[in-house]
Amino acid sequence: MTAIVSTHVHGHVKITDRATGEILLDRANAIHNKNMAIAIARGLSNEPAGGSGIPKHQIYKLKLGNGGSSIDSMSQITYQPPNVVDPGATLYNTTYAEIVDDAHVGTPAENSVTYLSAPLPDLTSIVITTMTVAAGEPAGQDLSDTPPNPNPEAQYAFDELGLFTSDDLMLTHIIFSPILKTASRELVITYTLTISVS
Repeated sequence: MTAIVSTHVHGHVKITDRATGEILLDRANAIHNKNMAIAIARGLSNEPAGGSGIPKHQIYKLKLGNGGSSIDSMSQITYQPPNVVDPGATLYNTTYAEIVDDAHVGTPAENSVTYLSAPLPDLTSIVITTMTVAAGEPAGQDLSDTPPNPNPEAQYAFDELGLFTSDDLMLTHIIFSPILKTASRELVITYTLTISVS
């Protein structure tokens, strides 16, 4: 008789303003089940790295975009559904990305991917991805939170983000109310994936 094992992955994203400690986002996110299963299988089989020499099974990059929502003439926000079905899924409109895999040369010092395993009898392990979008990033952002003509649909008014492997396999996607990134604000993104097997 074959035992059936069930694996569950739950994601949670927290974005804070580094200077003030203000929590700008704190909620669960959608998981791309097929792509997550591929990444887990790649890791268990120790699939060789691709042409770049970077393993394809691990979390490599965090991408931010501004295509997750739109605002109509009545200032009503409409949200897109998360892209978590198509194997080739990506953000609706990527505008900024950083490497978070701290094993990769050149990854910003404040970015990392780590894991914790809960003690028994808990059957979960946690992957924590951390990324800091510094004051000077991205190039071309507004200088302050009150620019002359604030635009909630600006290039760096982020309303979506996701985790990706080195070959651009999207593992997660979350859509949220736009968060304006300016030179007067540093964002700290903490992305937690809780993995349980039962």
